[in-house]
Amino acid sequence: MCLQLAFLCTRKSHTELFSPSRLVYLSPDSPMELGYDLLTEGTDLADAVFVIGGLGASETGLTLKMAEAEGIKHARLPMERHVGVNVDLSITQVIKIINDYRLTRDWFYSFRWVPFRFFLHRFLTSETDRCAKIKLNKQPLW
Repeated sequence: MCLQLAFLCTRKSHTELFSPSRLVYLSPDSPMELGYDLLTEGTDLADAVFVIGGLGASETGLTLKMAEAEGIKHARLPMERHVGVNVDLSITQVIKIINDYRLTRDWFYSFRWVPFRFFLHRFLTSETDRCAKIKLNKQPLW
């Protein structure tokens, strides 16, 4: 399977460029989790066009409201279910995760792009453990 990545900078809206049936709005506020079951409802994952929402949105739920107003499918990445954290990611990390998932259909593998610092709390079990490790290493945690 060969993926072709395309980036387009334009003043046009995503709804002007692509059919709404192909669009999937990635919103951290969506109650739906992204997966093949969501996309098989008329959209093949290879043909899906993802609109990355939530970046710089100061109002909670804004990206979800936009997707619903435009009649576009919306979903969030299932991070909490698969890796136990739910954190903000950069555009680059989201693109890498989506591309890995397109190729492997394996969320656990795809979330390898989530930075290690978000998992650090799992290794440091208590406040005293964390303070002791900081004093021993004399290095910042991240």
